[in-house]
Amino acid sequence: MSKQTKPKPSGLKPGNRVIMHSCYEARKEKYAGKVWTVDSEPWDLCGSEVVRLRGYNGGFATEFLKKWEPKPCEFEVIKDVYWDDWGHLRKVFRKGDVCKGKLWPDGHVSAESPYYPGISDSVESECIVILGEGSQL
Repeated sequence: MSKQTKPKPSGLKPGNRVIMHSCYEARKEKYAGKVWTVDSEPWDLCGSEVVRLRGYNGGFATEFLKKWEPKPCEFEVIKDVYWDDWGHLRKVFRKGDVCKGKLWPDGHVSAESPYYPGISDSVESECIVILGEGSQL
């Protein structure tokens, strides 16, 4: 009888953000590029290290998960951006502003408004042009 080797510990912890890679689920349109949140400590399931992902049923093998952080980016606002504030539209970015934000794997950008400190949300892609990302900044 051969001895099975234990999987390498992934180091994943609850709250980590991950994306699926090199597995069947990663190729499915509804999961491709999706950022998941780890909801459990890793555990052993039939010789594989698995974790629970928020919004996914059952455990998922950590060997098919890659830790993910959004990339920093810089963008120029080409059209005023408004966000809903309890039924009132507030201008949060002005045309011509050059701002810093976070670029997510699905291509959307989130950023904090320079006019409302501490308030951040997604920025509509048709309102901005990305000037640089990641190590280019």
